[in-house]
Amino acid sequence: MLRKELRGLPYVKTDHRRRLNKYLNRSSGAIEFMHQNISAFMELLGFTIIRGYLPKPHFNGLLIKVIEQELREYEKTYLLHSEVNLENLPGTKIVESPLSSRTESPQNLIRDTDEQNASELMKLLDAFENPALRDARAHQLGEAGERFFLDRERERLDRAGHGALASKVKWVAKDYDGAGYDILSYTTKGAPRHLEIKTTAGGIYPPFWITANELEVSERRSQSYEVIRIFDFRPPSKVKGETKGIGFYRIRPPLEEKVILETSSYRALLR
Repeated sequence: MLRKELRGLPYVKTDHRRRLNKYLNRSSGAIEFMHQNISAFMELLGFTIIRGYLPKPHFNGLLIKVIEQELREYEKTYLLHSEVNLENLPGTKIVESPLSSRTESPQNLIRDTDEQNASELMKLLDAFENPALRDARAHQLGEAGERFFLDRERERLDRAGHGALASKVKWVAKDYDGAGYDILSYTTKGAPRHLEIKTTAGGIYPPFWITANELEVSERRSQSYEVIRIFDFRPPSKVKGETKGIGFYRIRPPLEEKVILETSSYRALLR
């Protein structure tokens, strides 16, 4: 189901559930809950989840082992983001999700798990590739996210009757990657907006990289700088009744007040 969703192909969840019923002899509600358990596990690891199966953490030893086995094959057989059909994205709606509307971060979900299973979960978090690194390596994904938001900014200004400003919106990172931001846009009053775009095909929680240069520019341009975190960056669902589109939230300086910044590398100089 997830492979089809990432490619923008139609599928029927009910058909899949009926097939599972034959093997598991469980109620439809129980199977639905199991899918939500899997979604919670996937979000912990920063993977994309199936839309409609909202994460509900209920981790046990057997579930952890089975999902770990499947995900290791999942990682080996294909890169998650290479499966996303980026050609189907133009025209997809994008909805802002204020940070205040988020639920608990996935790391906090471990608190509801017994000590032994929590320990197994933490080992898995360390064993799988950091989702921020996974996204950073997916250059096609990053560029597509920047292009998508560039078009959104131009459309926003056009709709507001500011075609001249829309024509000035610039994809800075396309020509120069050291500016500390990706897009130069404008408010409807003509004030500049310096936008740094961070894109993931995963959910709202995966971490992302902030470079020292981006942090410095955010401090220097604190009145106009925004980090735009795009998530669920994939084609619209072809499942009947599923209307959720791409989401994003924005972070304004000082960034340290909104996110936890962890040092991930050091520059080494000879003494």
